[in-house]
Formats: sequence, C-alpha cells, structure tokens
Amino acid sequence: EKALGAMKESLKHLQRSNALNKEHKVQALEQRMEILSQFINAMRIKESDPQQMVNICLHLVDLSYVETAIRSGDVFAQLIEYYYKTNNMPEAYSTLERMKEKNIVVNPYLDQEMVDNIYSAMGVKVQNEEQDIGEEIGEEIQEDYQLS
Repeated sequence: EKALGAMKESLKHLQRSNALNKEHKVQALEQRMEILSQFINAMRIKESDPQQMVNICLHLVDLSYVETAIRSGDVFAQLIEYYYKTNNMPEAYSTLERMKEKNIVVNPYLDQEMVDNIYSAMGVKVQNEEQDIGEEIGEEIQEDYQLS
C-alpha cells in the first residue's frame, strides 16, 4: 500500500511536469498503479471472498506486463497457498508447475515444506530447484565432453 501511495504522488508530479513523452509515462504509471491496486485488493479480500481473490490473481498472472508493477511470483504464491490451505492439491500442483514453466524460482516465494507436501500429495517425486540446476549442468558437461 505504501508503494501505491508513492506511485500516486509520482503521478501528481508527472502530470504537472513538462516531461518528454509525458502522456506515455502517465499511462504506464497508471497501468502499474492499476495492477498494484488489484493485487492489494486481492490480499484484502482473501479471507472474506477467497474466490474473488483467486479470480483477481488468475487475471494478474495472465497479464504479460504484470512484472512492471509486481512480481508474478508473489501472485502465484498467493494462489498456491490458497489451494494448499483448502486442500486442493491438484490446483496447487498445477499452479506450481505453471509458475515453474514461467521460469520463476519457487523458493523465495513458497516454503519448501509446502512444496514437498504438494508433490507428495500428487504422488510426484520431490525435486528441488538445486537438483534441477545440478542435473542441467551435468547434462551440459556430458554433452560438451561427448562433442570433443
């Protein structure tokens, strides 16, 4: 919410300025403010109207420009945590995999124990990101060695 307040203040100053491309800058800032406002609203209503929170978050993760205002990992984390708390492991797993497909590192956003529990509930072998990186490096080394 502090960030949104700072953006509103910036918008006031930008609107009074003589900046080059002022209209474009105002539009971009307003777009960022709208994204942030939606995310703040989703966090406010997650207890009172969880389905609406889910709808907002699903909308946000589909926006190609969401990263201009917030980290999409934060949005994915809210969805996964909600699905986990409501014991909807298929949705938690699906959303977790979607997060990984977007090359978002999971561990800054989600507790590893939660991730392990989601995989376990789905009968999927738990593999943390460090193992993935190690295997990729090993495969690259093996490929390089075979090419020599």
